[in-house]
Amino acid sequence: MMLRTRSFLKVIILFLYLGWAGSLHAQKPDLKISNASVRKEVIAVIEGQLNAFRIHDLDKAFSYASRSLQSHLPQAVFMTVTKQNYPEIWSNKSADFGLVKDNQLRSSIQVRVVSEDGSNASYDYDLSYEHGVWKIEGILRHQQKKTPGA
Repeated sequence: MMLRTRSFLKVIILFLYLGWAGSLHAQKPDLKISNASVRKEVIAVIEGQLNAFRIHDLDKAFSYASRSLQSHLPQAVFMTVTKQNYPEIWSNKSADFGLVKDNQLRSSIQVRVVSEDGSNASYDYDLSYEHGVWKIEGILRHQQKKTPGA
């Protein structure tokens, strides 16, 4: 019974996390193309977290999450959700970064992440500006487009 309760709680937390990321993604109408300095800062945060996952420094990976995200998603659950639902991020090899947009408080960027096994996926990263640094607020995976007849 305890195992079933834990599994249920993990599923609820996962939906809260995905809903949190999705709701942030929907609230970005006032973002403008970022200047070079903001672009560099945002990419550095995402690269830092991806590198932390690459070397399995889970404390460091979690440190790139916003305070809000950390308060809603305990570190152990954050790691489980990432490992199970974002495999390209968990075992990433490289990333390509798209256009960064921001309004000085929030920013967004699309990132294509390539995993060690060569698979890849695109993600929308939403970040918030907290105490002079950008923090990852949420990640939303792009759905793969289905090809006709497949």
